[in-house]
Amino acid sequence: MPILSQNTIYQDLLTSLGKLVDPNHFGFITIVADSSYQTVSSATWLQSVVKTDAQLAPKKYRRDIFDCDDYVMYLKTKVSLFAANTPGNNYPLSIGFLLTTLHAFNFGITDTREVFLLNTQSDDRDFLIFDNLKKASDFLSLSNQNAIKFIYI
Repeated sequence: MPILSQNTIYQDLLTSLGKLVDPNHFGFITIVADSSYQTVSSATWLQSVVKTDAQLAPKKYRRDIFDCDDYVMYLKTKVSLFAANTPGNNYPLSIGFLLTTLHAFNFGITDTREVFLLNTQSDDRDFLIFDNLKKASDFLSLSNQNAIKFIYI
């Protein structure tokens, strides 16, 4: 799996998600916390991680206690622990999360440098390969009342 630098991760996110926010705000709402990241094989890999984790089951949802923001942070922590406990691995996985005014999503970067979005807390755990601004905006349900507020990897 390729290793991407902090700058490459930032540029990949800017190229995709940056189009969905005010260009003057992207640098303020985006945090790329580590110096390098290992890509993930596919969006379906992360989707399967979510679907097989009992803590992320739709029935675990509890408004304000364990809801969408908690789901995405739990998944980020889970994949970080997976990377930390993988012998010989020295990099975090390129999985992060973003918060909108109304919901939270995970995202990732694949081996082929595709950015994908994952609706972690939804019943189907749908994902979208980021290849079209309109589809991404619709997937995130962006509007004047629901904007991207925070991006973290």
